[in-house]
Amino acid sequence: MIKGLLESSGFLVRLQAEPLGKVYGLTVSPMGMVLIQVPESLAEQARTLLAAEKGEETSGAG
Repeated sequence: MIKGLLESSGFLVRLQAEPLGKVYGLTVSPMGMVLIQVPESLAEQARTLLAAEKGEETSGAG
C-alpha cells in the first residue's frame, strides 16, 4: 500500500527485503521486514506525504 501511494504521487520506489523471509513466509520478524526506499533527495517529501495520509504531522526525525 505504501509503495502504491508513493508511486501514484510520482516517487521512484524500491523495496528491499530479506530473501529468506520470503522463502519461509515470515512477516513479523526482522526477516519479514521490508524497507521502502526513495531517492534521498525526496525522502523528506515522502515522509510528509505518508504522515499526511496517516493524519499526522512530521517532526523531522526519522
